[in-house]
Amino acid sequence: MPQGLQRLKEHAIIATLTNGNVSLMVDVARHAKLPWDMIFAPSYSSITSLTLRFI
Repeated sequence: MPQGLQRLKEHAIIATLTNGNVSLMVDVARHAKLPWDMIFAPSYSSITSLTLRFI
């Protein structure tokens, strides 16, 4: 799967949406060598806002 994501990354920004812990998702991405450009997660301070964390 990382090879397919890498090919997609040549033409698009790759992001994931998670309801989990952002730092855990960063660790998963690094361990699995997933080429995500950003992670979207709900902010715990406000339901309507999104938290962005760049890898």
